Amino acid sequence: MAHDPDSLPDTSDLNGPCPRCARNAAFQVVFQTIPLKPDGSEQSVVLMCMGCKESSVVVERRIDPQAGAIIYEGMHWWPIPGSADLDPDIPEQVASAYSEGMRVLSVKAPRAAAVMFRGMLAQIVANTGSPAAQAKNSLYDKLAQMSLDGSLHPSLVEWAKEIRLIGNAAAHPDALDPVSEQEAAELGRLCRQFLNVVYEVPARITRSRTIRGATP
Repeated sequence: MAHDPDSLPDTSDLNGPCPRCARNAAFQVVFQTIPLKPDGSEQSVVLMCMGCKESSVVVERRIDPQAGAIIYEGMHWWPIPGSADLDPDIPEQVASAYSEGMRVLSVKAPRAAAVMFRGMLAQIVANTGSPAAQAKNSLYDKLAQMSLDGSLHPSLVEWAKEIRLIGNAAAHPDALDPVSEQEAAELGRLCRQFLNVVYEVPARITRSRTIRGATP
């Protein structure tokens, strides 16, 4: 099967974002259990990330053989992708929206993932955006105003501009437009960068200053 860098790792593609460290990495099968169903249609495996050297459990299902080969694809991952490396200073409602988006993305539900990711960005605007940003009509315009206000790096807004799902998020909040896994994954990566820039970097700086100030 072709390598897809947006897909979580399984035995059909031992590359992808790590559920623990979130980095894109290669993986190694370190343990494979007996089949979970008598007919062998499901199995579980333990994969180790070559980046962080930690392991994750993947529950897989057998897909239609190709050229006689038996191929399994992932259905569920543990730990839940997107939840292992979030800074505790991220507001709970923001972190939960991102984590839920990653969970449904991991089970190949890109439309549901996009809804949660857009909701996470809307929460960031509500929590940290200026009155001028909150008064804008579309989600993209809100983010662009935050860039003008100096609370977001312009590169993030330029990235958001390239993602179709941002443009129609506020204008058509109930529209069930087709969403590809690639689009949802790209939106998820954008959201992860927002979390890092808006919450995690400032929190790390504050903690570092606190530690230095407490050191004799």
